[in-house]
Amino acid sequence: MKGGGPGEATPPQAVFWEGQGVTVEAVERLLAQLASRAEEAGEDRPIVRSRVLNLLVPVRGTTPADRAAQAAARLALQHPSRTIILVGDPQAAGGMDARVLVHTEGRGAEERRVIFCEQLVLTVRGEAARHPASIVLPLLVPELPAVVWWPEEPPWDQTFDELLRACDRLVVDTDRFREVAGLGRLASVGCALGDLAWERLAPWREELARSFDPPAARECLTQLSRVVIRMGTLPRAWLLAGWLADRLGWEVLAQEPAQGGWTVRWRRPGGELSMELATDRSKEETVELSAPQATFRVQGKAGEGTAFARYPGEPGIERRLRWEETTPPMCLDRVLARGSDRSLRNALTHAARLVGEANDRKEKGGAGAK
Repeated sequence: MKGGGPGEATPPQAVFWEGQGVTVEAVERLLAQLASRAEEAGEDRPIVRSRVLNLLVPVRGTTPADRAAQAAARLALQHPSRTIILVGDPQAAGGMDARVLVHTEGRGAEERRVIFCEQLVLTVRGEAARHPASIVLPLLVPELPAVVWWPEEPPWDQTFDELLRACDRLVVDTDRFREVAGLGRLASVGCALGDLAWERLAPWREELARSFDPPAARECLTQLSRVVIRMGTLPRAWLLAGWLADRLGWEVLAQEPAQGGWTVRWRRPGGELSMELATDRSKEETVELSAPQATFRVQGKAGEGTAFARYPGEPGIERRLRWEETTPPMCLDRVLARGSDRSLRNALTHAARLVGEANDRKEKGGAGAK
């Protein structure tokens, strides 16, 4: 194989194996054998392993497993890992099937072979699917952090608890949560957190913060009387509300169910304000903050939007916005690169208080938070 110049990489190669009715011990031995085959494919050139984490991905079904495998492969060069995709089927007869893929590429003038991704897809059936830690723990690379990424809403059950104890960090996508009650459960998780929906909110948070950079605009924060947040999912709207409450020192006073969402009253420094939280996938997502003589609005859809600001001394200015893609692999890449995010934890804490208020209303006979 012909190599590139210094620092360049040759096209990736891969060795693959699959088997049915295998054991964890057999998979461990297989990984060592595939590494040896990768060395042979490198034609006696030096080979090293480049891994920075263990990535665990629990899914249900082969289609989600294939999507997770594609996402993990796209991340491999930036975040080399041993990726374990767990397909659980507790209702089926016991046993485990495995697909194992080891990616390598040549780097540098001497074509040094680098193993930059080991990908395992394990289909676990029967009782073992209810106790995934017994499968996962022996396969983790020692001394590397373990991240569990749940593409769908976690089940919040024994399976979830077991995997969480085996990991250093949990990554979710709150846009996939069926109810906002999941935000309250997520806020109680003790390990480091990441959220793909939080990454999608990044441009919204940045533009809202930028709107209040001018001193005259910043003075309007203590005069806000109304806030409207309409997002593609209700959990994302609640998360953004939690971020505003954290950054601006708001405390929830009361809330009522409304058409398509909730109406919330907050205590802010200097007074109170009302907030409308709603979801509508058919329209542009919108965040609007209003004061007696001021309006601040960010809205957009499909990567494009506008930011508008009007306040004393500024009769009104609108800026056009373009945002980066927010596919799951791209958001996951940003989450892994950033590490622990305290602002997410704080936003979740405030959103969880909203969830608690909503649950209290539900227990008293009101509508539940959906």
